[in-house]
Amino acid sequence: MPVAVMMGENYQKLLEQCETQELEAPGGIATPQVYSQLLALYLLHNDMNNARYLWKRIPQAIKTANPELAAVWAVGQRIWQRDFPGIYSAIAGYQWSETILPVMESLRGGVFRCPTCRFEVVLDRHGVHGLQRNLLVENIIDIYKQQQEGNGRTSEVPLKSKGSPEPLCEEHEDERINIYCVSHQVPTCSMCKIFGPHKDCEVSPLAAVHQAQKGELSNAIDSLVAGNGRLQALLNQMEEVCRAVQDNAHRAKQGLGERFDTLYATLEERKNILLERISEEQDEKVAALRRLARCYGDRLQAATELTDTAVRALEQSSAADFLQSSKSLIEQTKDAARNSTRRRAYSLVAQAYTSISVEDLSSFVGYSVEEAVRGVVSHGWQADPNTRMIMPQKPDPPPVTLVPNEQQLARLTDYVAFLEN
Repeated sequence: MPVAVMMGENYQKLLEQCETQELEAPGGIATPQVYSQLLALYLLHNDMNNARYLWKRIPQAIKTANPELAAVWAVGQRIWQRDFPGIYSAIAGYQWSETILPVMESLRGGVFRCPTCRFEVVLDRHGVHGLQRNLLVENIIDIYKQQQEGNGRTSEVPLKSKGSPEPLCEEHEDERINIYCVSHQVPTCSMCKIFGPHKDCEVSPLAAVHQAQKGELSNAIDSLVAGNGRLQALLNQMEEVCRAVQDNAHRAKQGLGERFDTLYATLEERKNILLERISEEQDEKVAALRRLARCYGDRLQAATELTDTAVRALEQSSAADFLQSSKSLIEQTKDAARNSTRRRAYSLVAQAYTSISVEDLSSFVGYSVEEAVRGVVSHGWQADPNTRMIMPQKPDPPPVTLVPNEQQLARLTDYVAFLEN
């Protein structure tokens, strides 16, 4: 395998490696060495579109801090302008680093391939300036320039093949089109310039206009190709952005679903805890009320017995016997009707309330506010003078001695309703 082919394959692999390093660089910004190698390899492969696009996306700070990168781009500008002597002078005028020097040597020297016959000529360190001069071609060019400067007109440019007829003027059928009217931007003949409609117009040699418009068209094509390259790069970037957006949306949906699942589980757990607390509070309140009901049943039974005793005393016919027992019966009846019931009201409040205002407690037990406060102090309850709220202290449940029947519970219910009203 020829040495030039081997070097070409190595440079192609190096180009692919540099492109991969740029794509995988953190934050999309590679090192100056990678940028310099990649730009030089683009110039070596005559890929000006990628070279120009690479130069535009390199950060300005890296361009300013790395003079070798600017020197590589200076060579690229000479290539873009087709300034071949300037290419070799720009390469020879800078001390390249070890990584860039082989690429620049290949760009300056290397192998020159004929565009027509594809014959390869190995160049020395002088590049194309080291080739032998073709005196015949130089003489033809000199004669052509002298004719152009002498009479201001040149031979027509063979725009068509030799077999095709040359274009003729529409007004002068025997005259060939050999000049270009700059004012009207149309090709014409010499007779039109002398006697025809273009006699007062500015004209130019057909070859000069041909070369100028050909160069303009070439520049437009280069700009179009460069624009296509930029558009392709933008399309690739848009594809990457679309994939990134889709990936981010998928991760966001997945994370949101996981967080909502966790929230649902937490709410369900909290719901079960609250329901359990409500059930416990319900059971506790119901049990306390039932204990109070039993206590009130006991008190009701005692009050009933006391009432029966008082009724029998009223039915006694002897005044002496009645007076002997009436005083104690009256005191017992009053105490049973006032003190016992109201003391039990404190117990009911302690079992049913965790906090109650002084006014509500006074209405509930049937005392004045001062008497209710004294009862609170005697029971050892806590009171807040600022908010006038009472915090009852739950007493120990009394021993259960008798389960009240339905009639006693009905009486107790009526009695509680009487106290509330």
